[in-house]
Amino acid sequence: MNKKILTISNLHKHYGRIKAIDGIDLVVHSGEVLGILGPNGSGKTTTLGVVLSVIKPTAGSFKWFEASPSPSSLCKVGAILERPLFYPYLDAVDNLKIIADIRKVSYEAIDEVLVRVELLDRKHSKFRTFSLGMKQRLAIASALLGNPEVLILDEPTNGLDPQGIAEIRTLIQKISQQGTTIILASHLLDEVQKICSHVVVLNKGIKIYEGRVKDLIIDNLTVEVQSNDMPFLEALLTNWEGSSSIEKKETFYLVKLHKGYNTEQLNHYIFSSGHTLNHLASGKNNLEQHFLELLTQPK
Repeated sequence: MNKKILTISNLHKHYGRIKAIDGIDLVVHSGEVLGILGPNGSGKTTTLGVVLSVIKPTAGSFKWFEASPSPSSLCKVGAILERPLFYPYLDAVDNLKIIADIRKVSYEAIDEVLVRVELLDRKHSKFRTFSLGMKQRLAIASALLGNPEVLILDEPTNGLDPQGIAEIRTLIQKISQQGTTIILASHLLDEVQKICSHVVVLNKGIKIYEGRVKDLIIDNLTVEVQSNDMPFLEALLTNWEGSSSIEKKETFYLVKLHKGYNTEQLNHYIFSSGHTLNHLASGKNNLEQHFLELLTQPK
């Protein structure tokens, strides 16, 4: 089993009556790309600030690499919590030299990280000449100095155009494939669905879901069915154990199946009951549907 990278236990952070984090438990294993998903104000950035020792928790604890947090453990973590800030009149290399001095990393590593973020050909360009996407890639390069085991990104595609978002997404995927564990906070559902292997959903400081992205998407299957005798079909669907819910549309029924059931089983059940469908179409719920369902569930 992959080793534990980050363990959060009953974590709280209160600002007066406001509970920014309210009893979060979480374990991140090596090799995962974890998406911390939630609306604005859900506690994503506060959680990252606590585990990076920037924010002091009210209660609870966390461990890096199964040990109490320390300067040596944080040296294994690269992070970007805010928008990238560099000296606009310096080029990429000179800006990264400042970061390398702070982290006590050899200048030889600068070209290596610039290659990884595909900015080597702009190494001597002034920061002010960079596009927003290039600025974000340079920020990721700075976080990669020292070859950290973990990369933490807070809203990495915020403010970027579609091309910039695609570039950062591809970059994160490449970094993950090279063995770096990634923790990514976002409110963009599409971003988490396309990049992350695991997801944690926060709402008002409370963890309301944790699991693999693919499990969250395939928990339920929805099927459109139609026949020449819709009342009889409705009766069959109502009596079938595989039906989780049935919704009447204009020309068909939308059936949500219980976990473990599929369209083949539904079709077989209908046919064995002496009935024939003239329309059957299936589709998995996407992350947005599940996310909205989670947020509207009673606590």
